[in-house]
Amino acid sequence: MERFSIESVQITSQSFTALENLNVAMGHHANWLKDFIRGLLCNEDHHERDLDENAHHLCQFGQWYDGDGRLLFRNEPLFEDLEDRHKTMHDAARVLMRAHRAGQPVNPQDYDRFMDLAINFQMEARQFQYTLLQRVCAIDQLTGTGNRYAMFHRLIEEKERAGRTEHPCVIALMDLDRFKQVNDEHGHITGDLALKSVSDFLVRSLRKYDSIFRFGGEEFLICLPNTDLKTAEKRLNHLREGLAELDIPTSNGQTIRMTGSFGVGYLRSGFPIQDSIQHVDEALYKAKENGRNRVEVAL
Repeated sequence: MERFSIESVQITSQSFTALENLNVAMGHHANWLKDFIRGLLCNEDHHERDLDENAHHLCQFGQWYDGDGRLLFRNEPLFEDLEDRHKTMHDAARVLMRAHRAGQPVNPQDYDRFMDLAINFQMEARQFQYTLLQRVCAIDQLTGTGNRYAMFHRLIEEKERAGRTEHPCVIALMDLDRFKQVNDEHGHITGDLALKSVSDFLVRSLRKYDSIFRFGGEEFLICLPNTDLKTAEKRLNHLREGLAELDIPTSNGQTIRMTGSFGVGYLRSGFPIQDSIQHVDEALYKAKENGRNRVEVAL
């Protein structure tokens, strides 16, 4: 399972669009393959573009790869391999096209090599797409943070790690104070802007190996590995103070400010994860009862 560290939560609406465009490009590739084989079998001409040495850059998939793909996914495993497989496939297609244009019979070995390359490329591209979709399905689309599905996978990892290494792991629940009032007074668009602004602030403020997840509504769960309660309380109070000074845009171009309440406690290795979450949720409830905009420790 993908580790939802701060470095890995930057899946945005742009990424969703890029994945949709990848699906369209793969559809074009399937049509290209059908037309290419039809040309060989029915003695029809192929597109001049397919004879170009850079055909792998000129086709629909190549344009996606060099555009959205390279911009957003260049650091993903398998991405560079895709370009190599794609280019090799087009090179093999060019061998067949040149023989066809010269009126020569297609060499069966060349044809088999091309078909193997085309099938392998399509399988690799779909596997790449599937891997990205798995990540996207674990992301909250509004805030770009992990969702509950991702949260439980990460907490399972950290619980096992804490038990194995005896290094403490702390979790915290943060709830935005009076969020309903923001929705009622400024509208739900501003409410969404507030959630996005707060999540961006939290991502910027946490360590790279910390994790943040949208727990539900205006609540976020923060995972702080290798951290004791005293240190966590100090860090969360720093976050709380910074949040209170954050200018949050509204739908009419103005700004508002909000505060947050926190409940924090250990991710306990000897107990079910849900029990640890319930423990910090009770501390969060106490923070609300004691006036909001504060950190309460679950003891």
